[in-house]
Amino acid sequence: AIDSAKGFVDLMDLSKHRVGIVDYSSATGTFPLGTNKDAVKNYVSTLKASGGTATGLAIREATELLANHRPEAQPVIVLLTDGDATESEDKTMNGYQYALAKANDAKQEGIVFYTIALLKSNADPNTSGPNLLLKEMATTAHHHHFVLGSVGLSDIYAAIVQEIGLASAYNVVVKDIVSPEFEIVPGSYDNNI
Repeated sequence: AIDSAKGFVDLMDLSKHRVGIVDYSSATGTFPLGTNKDAVKNYVSTLKASGGTATGLAIREATELLANHRPEAQPVIVLLTDGDATESEDKTMNGYQYALAKANDAKQEGIVFYTIALLKSNADPNTSGPNLLLKEMATTAHHHHFVLGSVGLSDIYAAIVQEIGLASAYNVVVKDIVSPEFEIVPGSYDNNI
């Protein structure tokens, strides 16, 4: 995971983008937004897995980190986790509910949200709680990925980094006004594109 994250940073065009990190267990650490690849990769090298999984807190911190983004920039969160959301700052919500609430807050602020679930190699992605939660947290189902073990993680990062910064539209509804010279015949379009 650490090697893949450093590879993700290497793929980024930091003449156009900035990158920051919020790492978390029961608490969070933050590396501020910047363009120094070596400094970011050195920070990633120091990360260690331990403690609980404060996913909601990390999302809140990432949202705050992105609050001062450049006006022309599209803020993006890429969330990678191997665990259940277990911690909540809100006593009325469990870890899952709090993480989902913070993800929805971030999306309401216009942040594009990618999620990657690092599942155990024998996990069933269709029933895995963390996988289902992360899928719901992502901007769309297309923005969610999972890996069994860590196989394919670098490929996922490579695909995401190519999308970041591209103008995209999601859940689009196209409406067309038919001019009065045409008549729509009910049933004529049922089996046609």
